[in-house]
Amino acid sequence: MLESDSIGERALAALRLEDPNQTREALQALIEEAPDRLDLRHTLATTLVRLGEAQAAQIMAEDAIRMAKESQTEQAMTLMGQMYITLAAACEDLYQIKKAEQAYLTVLHNEAGNPFALQGLSNLLMASGRLEDGIKVLREYTDQGADDPEAIAANQHLIETIELFKSQSEDPFVFVDAHRGSYCEMFDHYDSQMSEKGWYAEAARMRLDSNGQPTIPIIPDGHPDYAATRVDLVDPNSGQPGRIGEQPMVVAFAGYEILAQARILFEKEGYDYDVYISSRTPWNHLPIQIRMRSNEAKAVDPFMGDWYTAGFNGEYGQQKSGFFHEITAPEYLDDQTVIYYVDMGRSEARSVDSLLSSLNNLHSQHGIETVLIGQGYLPDRD
Repeated sequence: MLESDSIGERALAALRLEDPNQTREALQALIEEAPDRLDLRHTLATTLVRLGEAQAAQIMAEDAIRMAKESQTEQAMTLMGQMYITLAAACEDLYQIKKAEQAYLTVLHNEAGNPFALQGLSNLLMASGRLEDGIKVLREYTDQGADDPEAIAANQHLIETIELFKSQSEDPFVFVDAHRGSYCEMFDHYDSQMSEKGWYAEAARMRLDSNGQPTIPIIPDGHPDYAATRVDLVDPNSGQPGRIGEQPMVVAFAGYEILAQARILFEKEGYDYDVYISSRTPWNHLPIQIRMRSNEAKAVDPFMGDWYTAGFNGEYGQQKSGFFHEITAPEYLDDQTVIYYVDMGRSEARSVDSLLSSLNNLHSQHGIETVLIGQGYLPDRD
């Protein structure tokens, strides 16, 4: 909430800029001009979250909260809840789940029934494997009725749909099938259009060898040796590439459409270690998180490399389509936990089954605690 004075008006003007980077620069300049303005610091922290700069947002939010506690002014106390909610969002982006939960709980301690904190906490709990706790918090939100009626009705529908999904004993793998099916349908559509113009689909990116032949896979800087890449579409005459879906493609599963609006983890049974499937499993940017029982997260990479190489070479597709396209470098959240993001291309859904089966070998050697397929957070070890 910005004050309605000249600086506040300039901040509002900054928020209306089309380029969020310009918004950030304008807000930073205003903070230099008025360093004690908590509303500016909160607005900048929120902007940084939207820019994906979670660490900077966390620092800014924590600094603003510290200043608010020191000043104890009426405005500071009014903004405190909003600043903690922004801090929670930044912590979530940094996979600091305990800190995010504590931020929401702090708001609720000071402002019992705050609808934004209740929604945020509920979403966090459901996204980190604490489904029943998340539903309980969301019922508190709907029961108190302190938000927009449409929002309350939508969240009530979400609760009912989760309960329906559970009652039907659905296999959570249906979310993988749904995301894969929708993405591949869109891919096939554009492939059909562009192939008529001579474009190729799923071509491997290669550089020339010493004989001038394109035989050496292009590996992005900082990525492991197995992280070869493919383009979705390419014009062979100009080399112009085309990407199908710039953002992670989240889709709705028929009959449970509202579940796509939240990251909800459902446990999948049948493995020697815990496996969770998220209601959001974007096939073109699929998160795969693995937590080991001991500090051996780096033991995961050889197994991921073998699986990715098989998929890149078409193990989970057809003769001329169905290849993996990209994999990020491993991101180590701590000594036990690693996350990868994979563009699964038009590979078949059995590729995920194959990964989970191959990880049995890793489990027998080093001990896996939990695997999560899709968006969300690994359930708390405590």
